[in-house]
Amino acid sequence: KFHVMSATGGECFASLDSALGGGSLCRGIPEAMSRLIESGKPDLVIISGAWTLYAKRFGMNRVVANLQQTAQTLRSRGIPLLVLGPTIEYPGSLPSMLLRLHIRGATPVSDQLVMRSIFDLDAQMKAELASQPGLTYLSILEAACPQKQCPVTLPDGKLLVLDNRHLTLEGSRYMAN
Repeated sequence: KFHVMSATGGECFASLDSALGGGSLCRGIPEAMSRLIESGKPDLVIISGAWTLYAKRFGMNRVVANLQQTAQTLRSRGIPLLVLGPTIEYPGSLPSMLLRLHIRGATPVSDQLVMRSIFDLDAQMKAELASQPGLTYLSILEAACPQKQCPVTLPDGKLLVLDNRHLTLEGSRYMAN
């Protein structure tokens, strides 16, 4: 049986440290996470995020250092951390991109649609986080994109993402398998 708690905000960096905040909503996330952890002592904390956005906004070195600090804080409380790496990301709205290709009669090709920089970001995160005690790094891209070839749509033709990176319900189920 799982008890799931969530502390999130649009484009907010999920961390126990408010140094990488954003707007007023984001500044409250670390405190909310701490309260949830203290009140329910979870068996595991999972952090996922818009890693390309955070890397641009804060610099990847600060993001990694913050995740390492969060892992250390959680480890001191006996709580392991799972960091989910970048997911498949596109430079614009995938539905719009696919519609434009369809109108032109072109076939969607992963190499031409997927942001290639996400693979470098994933490799950097894995290299810097994988050996951190108390932290497990899971590369979504390694699982979903063999030989860096990512699906553009699901096998049944349904959309994988709603926009440039947020998975549809079907896309979430596909990625979980």
